[in-house]
Amino acid sequence: MSFKIPTENQISDQLKSMGIGKETKVICYDNLDGTMATRGAFLLSAFGVKDVSILNGKFSTWCPESSEKLTAVPKYTGAIYEFKLD
Repeated sequence: MSFKIPTENQISDQLKSMGIGKETKVICYDNLDGTMATRGAFLLSAFGVKDVSILNGKFSTWCPESSEKLTAVPKYTGAIYEFKLD
């Protein structure tokens, strides 16, 4: 796992492919101690995504195994926003 800050092209390509633009609401989470969610939120904010939140607690706490989960991978329309490191 690389802990380098991605280049503008790397993050731009990745976020646009997921349909994330500067006005998209993004909620970051992980199943660890929140470190990766916090890092993701920081990077998104640094690259200009305006509405970023961190889930309070692990994803597994909010969505236990017994509950329904989305299993299909959604298809996204690519975003048209150039991400720049602020």
